[in-house]
Amino acid sequence: MELKLDEKDLEILSMLSENAKLSSKQIAKKTSIPLTTVHNRIKKMEENKVIEKYGIKINFKKLGRGIPALIFITFSLSQKSGTNINLESLAKQILEIPNCEELMFLTSEYDAILRVNVADIEELSGLVTKKLRSMFGIDKTITAIILNHFQK
Repeated sequence: MELKLDEKDLEILSMLSENAKLSSKQIAKKTSIPLTTVHNRIKKMEENKVIEKYGIKINFKKLGRGIPALIFITFSLSQKSGTNINLESLAKQILEIPNCEELMFLTSEYDAILRVNVADIEELSGLVTKKLRSMFGIDKTITAIILNHFQK
């Protein structure tokens, strides 16, 4: 069931998406929406799964992993031996590799895209050539280093 959101709901969502640590009191003050209304609207959006999770944005440079990259992956789901690959288990295997942050399946020329953050080019090379390309079910990869990243 789709929940109808009005301008106040969207304003609250926008503020929370920019800073999930804002309290209802802070949001009420910035929006001139009564505190009880803000609290009730957030609770309603949480209950209806409009807000599924609160998160953080990590500065990977501060962790020594300042090189972000996207790896486009093509799978070979059926091997010569007749064994089929289970995509869900392969996805879990990929995400167990250190510094692999997010894997998304696509409807495109590529089957998936993997977002990674690594310390240097050597680490990226090892991740691709020694780990990903050696995995049963991965046919080929194309790697793109992210030069700039802009976000709303």
